[in-house]
Amino acid sequence: MNLDLTLLAKKNQTIEQHTREAMDCATIILNRLGSVVQRMAEALPLDCFNKHTSSVEQVKTFITENVQFHDYGKVNPYLQEQIKSTNHHSKEKRQHAIYSYLLWLCKKEGEQGLQPTHELWYLIAYGTIKGHHNRLRLPDMTKASVKDLNDLIGDLFAWGVIDEQDKKSIRKGIARLNKTKSSEYADIALTIAKLSYSVLTLSDSIASSEIPPSDYELAVNRLIGKTISQTDLLTRINDSQTAKAVQSSSISVDETFEDQIELNDIRTLLNKKSSHAYNSSADIYVLEAPVGAGKTHSSLSLAKEIIKEKNKRKIVSVFPLNSVQAQYQETVLNEMKADEQWINVINSESLFRAPDLQYDLEELENVNKSNMWLFERSCFSSEWVITSHVRFFDTLACITRQSSLGFLSLIDSVVIIDEFQTYPPHYWEGIWNELLRLSDFLGITWIFTTGTFPVSKKQLLNAYGNRISYVLTDEENNQLFSHAKIKGRCDIITLSDEPYHTMKELSLDIMERIKEKKEFNQFLICLSFVKHAKEVFEHLSHYLPEYHVYFLCGRHSSAYKKELIRKIHEHNQPKHRQERMILVTTKTVECGMDFDFDYGFKEHDMFPSVEQLSGRINRHSLRKNGGLELFSIKRREMDIEKYFSSFRNSQAIDLMNNKAFLTLFHHLYAYNKMNVKTKQKIVDRFHHQLDYDEHEKFLRIIQSNHYTMDIYLVKSDEEAETFRSIVNSFSFGNSYAEQIIQSMKLRKELECFQMTVSLKWLMHHLRYRLVANELDGIPFYLIGDQSDPLSILDRFKVGDVSSYLEKEIEDEESYEFY
Repeated sequence: MNLDLTLLAKKNQTIEQHTREAMDCATIILNRLGSVVQRMAEALPLDCFNKHTSSVEQVKTFITENVQFHDYGKVNPYLQEQIKSTNHHSKEKRQHAIYSYLLWLCKKEGEQGLQPTHELWYLIAYGTIKGHHNRLRLPDMTKASVKDLNDLIGDLFAWGVIDEQDKKSIRKGIARLNKTKSSEYADIALTIAKLSYSVLTLSDSIASSEIPPSDYELAVNRLIGKTISQTDLLTRINDSQTAKAVQSSSISVDETFEDQIELNDIRTLLNKKSSHAYNSSADIYVLEAPVGAGKTHSSLSLAKEIIKEKNKRKIVSVFPLNSVQAQYQETVLNEMKADEQWINVINSESLFRAPDLQYDLEELENVNKSNMWLFERSCFSSEWVITSHVRFFDTLACITRQSSLGFLSLIDSVVIIDEFQTYPPHYWEGIWNELLRLSDFLGITWIFTTGTFPVSKKQLLNAYGNRISYVLTDEENNQLFSHAKIKGRCDIITLSDEPYHTMKELSLDIMERIKEKKEFNQFLICLSFVKHAKEVFEHLSHYLPEYHVYFLCGRHSSAYKKELIRKIHEHNQPKHRQERMILVTTKTVECGMDFDFDYGFKEHDMFPSVEQLSGRINRHSLRKNGGLELFSIKRREMDIEKYFSSFRNSQAIDLMNNKAFLTLFHHLYAYNKMNVKTKQKIVDRFHHQLDYDEHEKFLRIIQSNHYTMDIYLVKSDEEAETFRSIVNSFSFGNSYAEQIIQSMKLRKELECFQMTVSLKWLMHHLRYRLVANELDGIPFYLIGDQSDPLSILDRFKVGDVSSYLEKEIEDEESYEFY
């Protein structure tokens, strides 16, 4: 090979400089991953390695060489002209990753002692090097694709990068790729591929950033090296108001739930039983308890014991909804008086601008001083991470560049997953071996908290034995759900036997019921979709002007949500219980919010969702009874709802009233013919075939065109001037630590411009109404041609605080970015 490494990798960096810095980063990272690499190397058969070097060193060398070669394809002269801005070429002409892989093949085929069983490394290197700005993929080895690869080899030859012998070596490597089939050790290969990919993407990101090489060790320590033991977080958890109340209680862990009289005593006992549930054999814990029984604090008590006994590094709390995460963070910070740098919310916020197709992916990924803090968050760097189901399982999949950034931070963590029953049903059956595999290699311990666990306990224990541990026995679980303080809080009935066709029709019926219920003042109405909730809110605001009518969903601004939550809690106080109030909401309110209403109305989609919402009715048992009325809406069901379609009948409602959710889930499992072992075989096949795409689809919570992200939206010239003034006023300092602090302050200052939108909405309006801008590396969007913002946005107010939500887009546009 004749590689001219003095050519440019970036506008201000040669290939040689960038490669050296990326490899320095990789070395620092791999030194931190010693035990992980060792576990993975030991899981591979001996014939995967040569006999002259330790298997651990060979895995490290393999990953380091992926990093070394990832940008060598930038010798492409068309790309060089693009970097120098002397000429513009199509993306196809200026590509570099595939050329980098071909050059890696050239080196590998020239090495002595490479054994035929090493084809697996060729597959992993292809996904890692070829996909380092995109996603892990398997090579396409059809005749047409092989011909294309031969054309690319011809390019390298024409540019003088390789000679005739090199051409032969590369073709041998391609032939080896073409012969590679699934093997008995590919079960670990997908996990090794994710490790290699995450090391490369993180190394490349750091080496491409404004972080000086002298700070690389510090940066890696901050990004993946933080541990909870270096803070006093555990002490603060112990000193929290809830923990002190539990510690001072005379209730013994051996007592029963049926012996407890007060709701707080039930919560205390659940907390004590959870903290005593530690089992050295268990990698997955299951904590089932009804809404309002204190699952969140109890799971934290168990996590604390696991951290102490197994020397875990961090806590990752996973919630269904962004608004719940923000509320949980605020609760934790207030109750524990903790430093915000230790506990960070990482939800729908994107590290870089939206994937507007006019940009190259590489241009979207630049890390600079102004987005340094956001980069840390994308790396899950905090000692306590609070994130969403969607974001977490994207990171667990580790298939795309951005999702891979946080993968290494999951090593030796305790992951608490809340409300597991809200997941797609294929998770209930198929996720277990996936999680246990990550326990084996990354040292993760899992805690699931849920109302009723939507999995057959018998099937799970038969399949995985004592690696899965239930915090409560069946008897304790039945006592807890049937306790008078839990069971008697809320009666469940139906509003109508027929589904509603319009929101006006539904709103009129709800209005009549509210007027009939003269003994109640505060009402909660929950629908599945934001669109429907907005319509019902508008109708009831018009029909019932004597009521305070509020609207809450996860996409409201943080300031609006804070003010609205404050208002609801104010209404909930005993001295304000006579105030007439209605909250119309999406499922945001089902998880984690300590609201207490007199009466409720709920769209009947899934029975665990009904149980969740019923926990917000008469939550603190301040009244003799409350009520929840169920209704259905005529619409196309979501896939998950089809599993519950046979449970919308009087028998199911009787079981819900009796809190017999375990029985309901038994019926559901039998009705839908669910089977853990059958599903597990399907999931394992993704690993045996090294099928990245199917692996990602399995771990995906929602379709990509339904993803949300936080953007900065500037609605007028006046706002644009304020935005620029804030950004231009910041000085970031020189050291890495100073830049992080200033970047964090800047993001706080810009929160007033932040909006949560769907990618579908954003990409649609980028075509017609929005103009993408950037200032000092911070992307923001202007509403073009001075249009009225309310033509594409809805505005809501609570007191003096406003929040904007996107107007619905009715068409079925879909966007796939990779």
